[in-house]
Amino acid sequence: MLDYLLQYSLFLAEVATLVIAIGVAIGFLFHAIRRAREYTAERLEVKNLNRRFEQMADVLNHDLLNPNERKAHIKAKKKNTSSVRRSRRRARLRAHAYSCWTSMMTSAPRQSSICARKSTR
Repeated sequence: MLDYLLQYSLFLAEVATLVIAIGVAIGFLFHAIRRAREYTAERLEVKNLNRRFEQMADVLNHDLLNPNERKAHIKAKKKNTSSVRRSRRRARLRAHAYSCWTSMMTSAPRQSSICARKSTR
């Protein structure tokens, strides 16, 4: 009886080892297929190059312009960036006000209380 039990446990160990080995092989296969699809998939990657080119222009302007022109250029650039920031902030506030207005029109009480708190800032 003990001999049969020992042989049966050895058989179960061999089967378990075989099942685990097959599972690991299938896992590696699926992982390799997924990585291959990621690399071969056609993607469009967009990078914003504006900052890089602005920095290059700043370096060139610093070297090429005389001190008075450089000072005027820096002043104009600061004025332009501050106006761009202001316009972006106004656009964000307009978008927030519109979303609050639409949420109030659809009678969502939870959203309107959030909008009331944000608008006081």
